[in-house]
Amino acid sequence: RLIGAVTAPIELSALSPAVAGAILPAGGTTGIIDRQGYLVVSFPDGAGTGTRAEGEVAVAISSAASPSIALGPDGVERIYAGVPVKDSGWIAFAGIPTAAAFAGFQRHRDWILAALILALGMAGLLAFVVARRISRPVLTLRRDAEILASGRLSHRSQVATLDEVGQLVVAFNG
Repeated sequence: RLIGAVTAPIELSALSPAVAGAILPAGGTTGIIDRQGYLVVSFPDGAGTGTRAEGEVAVAISSAASPSIALGPDGVERIYAGVPVKDSGWIAFAGIPTAAAFAGFQRHRDWILAALILALGMAGLLAFVVARRISRPVLTLRRDAEILASGRLSHRSQVATLDEVGQLVVAFNG
């Protein structure tokens, strides 16, 4: 039989800046649920205090072993993580919007993608230049061979390289 109840305000923000949401990004939420799954307190706005955590959020918060992604009651997808509060049966939790959590990654991903595209473009340009340096003397030598085949035996190739193609030109010119 219940004889009475005593309530006392607790300034949880004095206990931890994380509970007050001081280190959470916009849209982040923190709170404590009891062993029956009722929300004891939540920050930043106290919404849902006294209600039962339901659905994906309840599962995400109650599995204090590892963070998980769930859709919050306000429709925002968050990464939730919980940790048991010693000797209380309560679980302290925090939820960070996935958009905020992955924003840094996405910003870096864009820079990495731009650098990759630039590197591929430069590699393509380098490949083009090298291919031209290799093919131009060979094409010139082919034209010279066609001229010789047409009967102009006094024709000499003007290809001047120091590589194998140049050695072939020296042998070709006799």
